[in-house]
Amino acid sequence: MPVEPAAKSPETCPHCGGVHDEATLRCPATDMVLPLAGRLLSGKFRLLSEVGRGGMGAVWLARNIHVERDVALKLILPEVLKNPEIVARFRDEARVAARIGHPGICDILDFELTPLGPVIVMELLRGENLAQRIEREGRLPVAFAVHIIRQALVALEAAHRAGIIHRDLKPENLFLHQTGAAPMVVKLMDFGISKFTDRASGLTASGAIMGTPEYMAPEQIHGAANADARTDIWAIGAVLYRALTGEQPFSGQTVPEILIGIASGSPRPIGVDSGVPPALAAMVLRCLRRPPAERWQSARELAEEADLRAGRWDLLLDWMLSPGGTSEAFRLFLARDLSPVPEADRHERSGEELDMPTHWFDLDEVVFVPTGQPWQKSGVTLTCEGT
Repeated sequence: MPVEPAAKSPETCPHCGGVHDEATLRCPATDMVLPLAGRLLSGKFRLLSEVGRGGMGAVWLARNIHVERDVALKLILPEVLKNPEIVARFRDEARVAARIGHPGICDILDFELTPLGPVIVMELLRGENLAQRIEREGRLPVAFAVHIIRQALVALEAAHRAGIIHRDLKPENLFLHQTGAAPMVVKLMDFGISKFTDRASGLTASGAIMGTPEYMAPEQIHGAANADARTDIWAIGAVLYRALTGEQPFSGQTVPEILIGIASGSPRPIGVDSGVPPALAAMVLRCLRRPPAERWQSARELAEEADLRAGRWDLLLDWMLSPGGTSEAFRLFLARDLSPVPEADRHERSGEELDMPTHWFDLDEVVFVPTGQPWQKSGVTLTCEGT
């Protein structure tokens, strides 16, 4: 998110031409919403700037003047405030994060009833969402993409354990949160159309279609009430496909074309020229199988498979992504004079054979090894040691 600007003084009312005090949010003469920058919400939140807007709500950067803490406020747009279903969904979104209680979920700090309608008070995240990263860089390095999805899967598993199905996972809802020298944390966002699996929901008609077309599972096309944990697995697979290839698994010029492709077609194969290891490509495509029973059956199962396909390079990524490329957790010794590890040379861990992905990170002829376990090739031993 952007650097916090200085608070603005309330502007002249565009509706009646008067000047209202900072705590007034609606024009007394017309009941229209005033320009919000600089105004005070609930007697404590100084509204600084709008940082995002969707079809139903807007997110504002604000400062709690009582404790001098910056937060994000999510407001319902005035034009949809009269829709009781959306308001109820908005309230449910606030409850979901508290019910899950996981660091990989954007934390909800409070829920306020204000003259602007209900407002969700959220932790202020710094960084960018995955869609912005892909837009800027195109397809992402394999290990970085897997690292993001592995973190998201841990949070998703916590949501599923709490009886929550997200139903709208997409790159825009995976936020890459970075503060100072701390490691990047992936945060799941926007549980606005999530489903509680342990109670009937009065918010979702059996035939209603909810979600983002490019990331909707086939069963969602037949109605949002059909979603279960495997629906989120489909979406995570579509997100990882996009991150690895820079493209959508199903494309079309119109929404109906996309939905027809999802309902009756097959995702485009992930070619060998993409740089994606075949085993990882197969893992992604299994997420996108039409029958839910043929997909990975849980976020945990998929995360375990991702561990095997990625060779658990999360520690290395923490090192590479940290400022200065250092980590207190370990030291990494690299040998650049090695030829790529051939098919026959494998490293075994827990009975599983893992390909050593020498081409990941775009570093040719470099071998990465798990902590404390040497890897020898051409007479050279590489070791990742604790410090």
